[in-house]
Amino acid sequence: MELHAGGPGGPATPRTNTRAPMDSVEDAVVHQLLKAGERESIIAFYDKVAAIPGMGQQYAKASAAALRAGTMPMRYQYFLDREANPPKLR
Repeated sequence: MELHAGGPGGPATPRTNTRAPMDSVEDAVVHQLLKAGERESIIAFYDKVAAIPGMGQQYAKASAAALRAGTMPMRYQYFLDREANPPKLR
């Protein structure tokens, strides 16, 4: 596990090597807000998503829990990896 600096003024957060695909516009917005340090508003968003039965419910619960624990959601880690190491075009 390595540490990654949080958003402006945000604390460093532990980071794992787990990857998951970024598959929606919502993910992109969440990632940009997390990058800017908007953790509390994203936790509130994930809590609301988790209250709606469906495919994203478990991920939303896990992501809110991760943020509360001071770590980054899995898809955000993937976003940061792709940002730091963009895929090479063939």
